[in-house]
Amino acid sequence: MFRPWVPARSGSLLLRACLLFTGLSASVVVTSACPGEGEGEGEGEGEGEGEPCGFFGDVDEAPQLELVYRTEDGAMAVLNDGDDVPAILPPQGGKVVIIGVRARHLNLCNLEASGGVFDDCRDPATLVGREGRPLRLAPNDVSGFAEPVDPDTINHYVNLPVCPNFRSARDIDDELYRVQVQVKDGDGEVHTLEAHVRPYCVQSEDDVDGQRFLDCVCECDADYSFERECEEILVDDETLAPDTCPELAPVCDPACEAGTTCAVNNDGEPTCQ
Repeated sequence: MFRPWVPARSGSLLLRACLLFTGLSASVVVTSACPGEGEGEGEGEGEGEGEPCGFFGDVDEAPQLELVYRTEDGAMAVLNDGDDVPAILPPQGGKVVIIGVRARHLNLCNLEASGGVFDDCRDPATLVGREGRPLRLAPNDVSGFAEPVDPDTINHYVNLPVCPNFRSARDIDDELYRVQVQVKDGDGEVHTLEAHVRPYCVQSEDDVDGQRFLDCVCECDADYSFERECEEILVDDETLAPDTCPELAPVCDPACEAGTTCAVNNDGEPTCQ
């Protein structure tokens, strides 16, 4: 049974998503509500009083969500596994990939999204960057999905930091990484979506001398450092086949004491020797 758009009433409970990323294991814990948050006049209406929200779709169908991303031209596109996704310069600085969702057959009130970018070259995966924020989606009669409001902006997507690159042992630009996005809907249910993306530095027509592109390539390099010039970083690049994991030194947990080193034993496990 298709259920029409049902606006929420003012003063409804604002459900918050609480995130906990634990070190390099990058596990994500989402709870149903954050203590001490959520009650207030006019909350539950998106970004302002009177903003529509409610159930969208067919109540007899299972919730359906798909990942989307913002293209370099400012459009919204459906994200397929392995897609090239632009690494753009947001107001907060650095470089981010703009990942969102479109959805139907669920409660769109007080949507909360959290996401992360992961490098699977290590086990457990290395968390490269993470972010979370409220989302607002609005029905699109053409696609049949509720999609990000103002899709040409970055406001209703998660802005996942990828550069400067301080976490990954390989370059970010033109390499494959895994993104995970968790969405908490208005009924408190959490939906998890994953895909592999290939961030790339944008070459725009207004970048006449190519400096912005070069700065992006440097920031996304595995050898990036604030103390080094871009030319020095790129000259030091080692040749590594695309989508290849470098040989990484083993990591022991807890760290080895003085006089010992971390090495892989005969069972393939890192141990202090």
